[in-house]
Parts: sequence; C-alpha cells; structure tokens
Amino acid sequence: MHFETPLRHRHFVVAPLGVLLVLCTLWQGAFGPSLTVQSASAVHAETEQSFSWPDGQFGLLDAGSQMVDDDGIPRLEEGSALIASSALLQMNVGDWELLGFDGSFHVIKNAESIDVAALTSPVLVRRGEQRMLLPIGFQGEWSSTTGSVELRPIPAEFVRSSAKRLEGVQPG
Repeated sequence: MHFETPLRHRHFVVAPLGVLLVLCTLWQGAFGPSLTVQSASAVHAETEQSFSWPDGQFGLLDAGSQMVDDDGIPRLEEGSALIASSALLQMNVGDWELLGFDGSFHVIKNAESIDVAALTSPVLVRRGEQRMLLPIGFQGEWSSTTGSVELRPIPAEFVRSSAKRLEGVQPG
C-alpha cells in the first residue's frame, strides 16, 4: 500500500511558528534589559552598579570603578568588577585579556597590579605571549612593575558572598 500525505495544509504549522518568532522578537525589544552598555560608552560607578553586555555577560561594578566598551568587549579601566555569563566571558584589563566560560570571576585593577579570582570559571589570562590558566578556586595577582605573579586559593566565604551578590543581577 502506498499513502500520500497532502502538503496543502502545511501553512497551518509554519504560519503560527513565524508569528511566534515575530512576537518574541518584539517582546524582547520592548521589555528587554535596560542596563545594557552601548558601544563607545563608559560606566563610572559612584555606588555598586549592575551592568549587562549585549553578548550576555553581566555583573557588578564596584563603587569608584570605571568600565568602557572596547569594540564590544568590556574593558575595566580602574577599580573592580564581578562578571558572569552562561557562555564565553571576556574582559580586557589594561593590556591583559581575560577569558572564561560558563561561570564567574572577579577582577581588581589598580596602578601596581591586576588581581583575578576564578570563582566558578577557570580564567585564561593573556598578555602578549604570556598565558596562564587560573583554575577555579584560585586567585592570581600580576604585578605591573615586576611582571611577577602570586597564586593563592580563594577563601570559600568570598566565593559564597560573590555568588550571593550576583543573584539579583540579570543577564542582558
């Protein structure tokens, strides 16, 4: 026996899916996050401030910190930031590039050093030809003057308090 399926009514399946896609796009545009950092803009936090990036990265910028958009990548100019994502994490700090995946890390930048804490994501720290993979649960401090690095474990309480701080922040 041979059965033929009529294809005349396939628009009953395709049309509702198309309408749903258009409605979801409009809904996101109307009610999406309002804390998104726009291109070529800077965020200077007088008090702790949440932020989100168009690629889904989000976090908290501590009081007195400054962050700018560097061709779509957050760049911490001064101070400290707690950053998270369920995908790729990328941040520039001075001439250092920080890469993580599906988790969070904390960064502090001052004139003498940068300090990176790999909270729930390992962090690849790159500067020119230098590369170091910072495992989850460790903190690295890189000296700007001597080029040396100091590694130490992160206190468990710091990891817990950082996770708690991120609970109220929504991804972009």
